[in-house]
Amino acid sequence: MSTEKRSKINQLLASQPQGTVMQSFWLREQGYSLDLQKKV
Repeated sequence: MSTEKRSKINQLLASQPQGTVMQSFWLREQGYSLDLQKKV
């Protein structure tokens, strides 16, 4: 996984309260591809 993808995931996790459920369609709207979602 590239540093850029890792950074993007970390930013997402830091921006949401712990325990928040994020749905895949919302993540796609925010610019997180399905491939990236599968790596988390």
